[in-house]
Amino acid sequence: MNFNKQTIATRYFQSLLLFLGMLSFAEPVFAQQNYTPIERGEYTIREEKLEPENKVEISGSYRAFWGFRSEQFLPKRDKSGIMGQEIQLKLRSMVNSNASVNITLENQFTDITRGTGGYSSQNPGDQSDSSSDSGMAVMFEEAYLEYNHNPNAALKIGRHYVDIADRQGFIYQGTATGFSQECRIGTWCYYIGGVRLADGVDDSLYWVQLDYPVFESGQLIDDLWSPSKFRQQYSLNVELFRAFYRGKDIPLAAYGGWTGENSTNHSKDNGSAVYFDNSGVEYAGLKVGWNNDDFTLNFVYSFLSGKRNYHTGTQELGNVKALSNTSISGSLLFLEMDYHYLPEWKLEVKALRSSGTEQTNKDSNIWEQDSSAYLAVQRGLHGKALVYFNGKDNLGDGHSISNLSYENLGFSHRSTNQDFGVDFAYYRFRKTEGVYNQAGKKVNAIGSELDITMRWYMKENFTFDTFWGIFLAGEAYSSNDNVPPIENPQDLSLFGAALNYSF
Repeated sequence: MNFNKQTIATRYFQSLLLFLGMLSFAEPVFAQQNYTPIERGEYTIREEKLEPENKVEISGSYRAFWGFRSEQFLPKRDKSGIMGQEIQLKLRSMVNSNASVNITLENQFTDITRGTGGYSSQNPGDQSDSSSDSGMAVMFEEAYLEYNHNPNAALKIGRHYVDIADRQGFIYQGTATGFSQECRIGTWCYYIGGVRLADGVDDSLYWVQLDYPVFESGQLIDDLWSPSKFRQQYSLNVELFRAFYRGKDIPLAAYGGWTGENSTNHSKDNGSAVYFDNSGVEYAGLKVGWNNDDFTLNFVYSFLSGKRNYHTGTQELGNVKALSNTSISGSLLFLEMDYHYLPEWKLEVKALRSSGTEQTNKDSNIWEQDSSAYLAVQRGLHGKALVYFNGKDNLGDGHSISNLSYENLGFSHRSTNQDFGVDFAYYRFRKTEGVYNQAGKKVNAIGSELDITMRWYMKENFTFDTFWGIFLAGEAYSSNDNVPPIENPQDLSLFGAALNYSF
């Protein structure tokens, strides 16, 4: 049999392909000889999630709380008590890759027994009642359109949460209707916006602020107190802010802020309700934040200036009667220092001083002279003190920061396993300018407070809180900013507990 060279080469090539094919088939077969089964826990199963492009993200929270307070060292249940629940449901629908519609539905149910009306709620519009209870009604807490034209910019239009300027509640923080935008341009960050604050009141707030990071190390370290659990190891930020507060026919509270119309706190002049109009009222100041390894510092300086026109009657009804045209001015200083002396322990020191107006006599009214008191747009938004501020669930008095000075020393612990946390806080409060009590004596000392708060992390999204506050009242203490102190105020205590769940 004769084979030419081309035929022989072809046969050799076919034999080589067959041999390589057998090797590739035999390799997994021989590999089974050394096979070791994988035990449970040595592997994970990843399932591919197929999600539509136009998806709806759902999240929310539930909080049930209970507490009571009394005029003695240990609280008794037969005194003023409060119990209730808060349910929040958040919906986020992506219109496209840049825009989303956001809705927050909320229900608050509150039952107050033997409570003193007029100041249990931090919302001035609710101060004609002793709670912010919405019954079984579901409210639109937020409803806005968010547009991100780049990853570092967020434009919000509608009713949404704003936290402006100092971000400490010294001016305003809360939900309001309007627009805001946060954006980063190079190293600068800005936050601008304008909102209408309250239904039934013709007032509005506009602001602009610039944040300049002087330096950042770019290295993150653990911080069990931070929401992200991390913070910059070394950084320095300086923020400048300016806000303009406009409005007319704003109901006047006796301490100088605004309140609910015809509420128990609404100031009267010969039986007629008093209102004020803002003219050129603005806030300005700066905030400095410094991180230096285990030490952090925050400093805020803010000042207020402008004019007010006081009158009875409203422009809407056409029955305005002018009372006075006065200037208002005031300043505020706030210092906060934290030292993480151990990974699980932190020492905190805080101090605040806001200006007040010196009272010339016991029966003087705010519209009768120029005011040098620092007045926030809305009271009750700053502070974690359980009794004097609104530390938990509106159980506290919700005092304003006007004419107030305080020092705060605190120790707090967070376990590295993130299953337990405890906070100890001591406060000393006093009036910056003395006030007259009901006996006609000028007094300054408000009192001191000791708070203990504990949290157990039962599961990842389920926590249980207990808190106890003791307030030793001084001569200048009153449960309401709008009434003068009584001659011998009683000590107070507060105890409460809460269950929290988020998803």
